[in-house]
Amino acid sequence: IFGYGTTVARYVISTGTVTNIKTDFTANSGFSGQRYGVYFFVANGADKIWRFDQTFAITEVAASPIASGIKVIGARLFAFNLSTDSTAVAYSDLDDGTNPPFTDWTVNTLADGPGLVSNRVAGTANAVEAIGDNALGQVVVVFSDNGKWAFYINTIDSAGTLSKVDVFQMSRTDSGGARGAITTELGVAYVNKEGLFLLSGVNNSANTFKDLEFNTSRLLGTSFFNDLTL
Repeated sequence: IFGYGTTVARYVISTGTVTNIKTDFTANSGFSGQRYGVYFFVANGADKIWRFDQTFAITEVAASPIASGIKVIGARLFAFNLSTDSTAVAYSDLDDGTNPPFTDWTVNTLADGPGLVSNRVAGTANAVEAIGDNALGQVVVVFSDNGKWAFYINTIDSAGTLSKVDVFQMSRTDSGGARGAITTELGVAYVNKEGLFLLSGVNNSANTFKDLEFNTSRLLGTSFFNDLTL
């Protein structure tokens, strides 16, 4: 599945054929896509999120926000860099097995309900990934223009009703992270103007209030190419 201009299409490797799925998206600066089971979700920062299945029948997720990026984490779909708030991250209802998933985006406090989290200091959200180092669940890490921040969705018993609360784990003002962060077996790899980094832990139990992060790149220096022969 790939997108360009106002089109999302599919390429079949075995036959070498390209088939358009939808050609009339609003003009945008790029697509973001996520697969979830037999479904594929698409966002572009100009339209609401769209969804198609194995039949390639495409449908707008009517209640979804307009977002530049999306990411599946666990059994929820997260949307970031929203048209209403570029610093925010919205997440859908929890998948309960009903098809299609991720149809509810109306924020509430129910344990399986949608939510919205924002950090205006960090600037525009460029990427969202997850680190599973919290005893209560996966930590959602947001890479923004002016920093990084992280939270997890905690479930509590409120007078016999299961509710949720978004708990911040980290909020750091620094060089942030660009679009294209990726989760690996060693942690989340991301890049900014200072180099390529690997974030392997956020406020974990062994290092309370500390992030485990390493700069994996090395500056070449002004003399690196001195003895190079072309």
